[in-house]
Amino acid sequence: MGCGGPGRAAATMEHVLLALRETEAEREARIRGVFGFFDAAGRGHLDHAQIVAGLVVLRVPEGTTGGAGAEDYARALLRACDRDRDGRVGYDDFRRYMDDKELELYRIFQAIDVEHNGCILPEELWHALVKAGNCNATAPRLIPSSLCFASTIFLPFSDSSIPLHHSCNTRMGLSERVRLWIK
Repeated sequence: MGCGGPGRAAATMEHVLLALRETEAEREARIRGVFGFFDAAGRGHLDHAQIVAGLVVLRVPEGTTGGAGAEDYARALLRACDRDRDGRVGYDDFRRYMDDKELELYRIFQAIDVEHNGCILPEELWHALVKAGNCNATAPRLIPSSLCFASTIFLPFSDSSIPLHHSCNTRMGLSERVRLWIK
């Protein structure tokens, strides 16, 4: 099975857990950790200012020290998570967003993994990029030897992001993970 991913089937959260090599408790701790990072004051919810502050600490978008980039991403996260439109995101809404996004990303990963071996091979990634119209002359140099679902992260604020930089079994910190997905 190559990088150790499950075979092709209708995607469920159980598939996501298997691909991530996480237990439900580990996943819950990871998501609570991400939420807690942004909720540094321990208020139990996230607001626009907290999200911006977290993004600035992470220097997301890449290289930012604040300003419009972080503001735009904070607004996008609030739009995606704030179901009751009160300007705050509680943990349950954040968790629901993460569930939806991880499942969506797993399905995208499955669609690109045409060999169904749990890894995206260079030719599979190249084909997906060509199909999406996102290739240029330097793109082949940027494609890793393979990508496993477990080496990707699940804090995207943009639906058009696909990680390109990391190979199988890479363990990254929160900062590196967030930078891969937020555009």
